[in-house]
Amino acid sequence: MKAALCCVAILVAGLPRSGVSASHGAHPGGSSGSTARMRSWAHHQKLKKESQFKNLKWRQAGPAFQGGRIESIACPPGYTSTIYVGVGSGNLWKSNNNGTTWQPIFENESTFAIGAVAVSQSDPNIVWVGTGEVLMARSSYAGTGAFKSADGGGTWSNMGLHDTYHIARVLIDPHDPDIVYAAAIGHNYTYNKQRGLFKTTDGGRTWNKILYVSNRVGCVEVAMDPDDNSILYAVMWERDRKAWNNVEAGPGSGLYKSTDAGSNWELLSEGLPRGKHVGRMAIAIAESDPNVVYV
Repeated sequence: MKAALCCVAILVAGLPRSGVSASHGAHPGGSSGSTARMRSWAHHQKLKKESQFKNLKWRQAGPAFQGGRIESIACPPGYTSTIYVGVGSGNLWKSNNNGTTWQPIFENESTFAIGAVAVSQSDPNIVWVGTGEVLMARSSYAGTGAFKSADGGGTWSNMGLHDTYHIARVLIDPHDPDIVYAAAIGHNYTYNKQRGLFKTTDGGRTWNKILYVSNRVGCVEVAMDPDDNSILYAVMWERDRKAWNNVEAGPGSGLYKSTDAGSNWELLSEGLPRGKHVGRMAIAIAESDPNVVYV
């Protein structure tokens, strides 16, 4: 028996290394996880175009519908019958008749995991989606960045932030649809730097990271003062999930405020919990009085 075990150990030790690192999310050839996933999606699109079955039409045959976890709901201002619903692992859906019927409108994109959906207040045709489920459970799938539609969800463009993996909120400036904020949680199982709060002022062509704490702290909420678009609140969340452990709180968690549209931030601590046991928080601003903030 000892001789057999020794033989197995030698065989395993002699196998070539794959180059995959669990701690850094690297892939063979030196590509990052997000780069490899986007390359795989491009290859999928190529195979789809060449498929002999590409013109077949499919329909749901049962056994039953299972909607999954709803992560986000958005309605265009003034359009009471139009609703967008993002499902954690089940696509983006749209209804034009107040929820009587629904259509999936994200079928041909590189991910089905939806974390956030937002509609511009100044142009209801502009819809943003942040991909990657927000629940951050073991069953939560990563997304492939931020997406934008200029025709009410008819067509989509991937606007980057691929390595954020999980975008929890998208906030569109009510006066300028080119100004968008994306709250990114980051990787679920590994540490990475593309997390925190991101901002674009050119409709998603370029992004700046405007709030960052560390490679294990992500941004899970962002809110804007309804009377002053230069006043922002952001919730940072420290978490560490491993196969053998799940820490859902840490000293990096906290509520931040900016009074200059994200150029500078202040950690708010008066009257709020602090320390290693602070976890995920939600935030809401009273429209009747923006000085009233609920956390």
